[in-house]
Amino acid sequence: MKLFIYVLLYFLATSLSAKENILVTSFEPFGGKTSNNSMLVANELKEIFKNSTDLQISLCNLPVVYDLAAQKILECIAKEKMKPKIVLSLGESGCRIRFEDSAKNRDFDPTIADNKYQVRNNREIVKNGPKEIKFSLPMHKMYCAEKDPDIREDYFTASKSMGGFVCNNTAYILAKTIGKKVKYGFIHVPREQCKDIGNSKKIAQFIAKGILEITKNNRIKKRATNIQAMCLQKENQLNPLKMKSNLDLAKSIESIKEEFCLKEYEEE
Repeated sequence: MKLFIYVLLYFLATSLSAKENILVTSFEPFGGKTSNNSMLVANELKEIFKNSTDLQISLCNLPVVYDLAAQKILECIAKEKMKPKIVLSLGESGCRIRFEDSAKNRDFDPTIADNKYQVRNNREIVKNGPKEIKFSLPMHKMYCAEKDPDIREDYFTASKSMGGFVCNNTAYILAKTIGKKVKYGFIHVPREQCKDIGNSKKIAQFIAKGILEITKNNRIKKRATNIQAMCLQKENQLNPLKMKSNLDLAKSIESIKEEFCLKEYEEE
């Protein structure tokens, strides 16, 4: 019995010590520019979480090219030793942090060429694919992770349309390809030139709150299980019912919804 308990504790410790890997993607400069703020924000996010014991940020920078950007993400996922459970894509647009809700099966931006000089107008991305795909990552939770409603009003947008350029193209392909296996979402970040909110470090801090929010339950479960494992070692006995009770309690405490913010998100 003692041997069984020690073996169980060993596997608990090794499995729970692993960090959760989050792949953050960004785009290269385009349109003759020398930088893209999505790259800078992604680098800041990696810096924010570099000492985290729970989360690991991996980066993947993409070409601003229709179809090719999505393919690059799949290649980055395949190369990761620790497969990401979350893929968060960042793009650059406007002067607000836009938490995107879904992507549409249509390339329709005749005004801008990608970095291979392609212009697409009213072209289906995936033949006979769904007209729209909602993202599997709970973007409303990332939006509501900022508790100050004034900040949300000043800087955040709950976006229902990504436009028709490479960002939408990439997000649609990824959501269709991996959206059921891996949680996928997309955020448009402001350009560097935007007053007050163009600073990449400031943007990354807002997004980091969202990342902590959507991974909260997993981190609480991990810590609760670690505590239970230590108790088991001390008591030298196995009590699975007690362990389940502790985990359920932690989960129920952390699952309280902020109704006001959710309503705000849905009504934007």
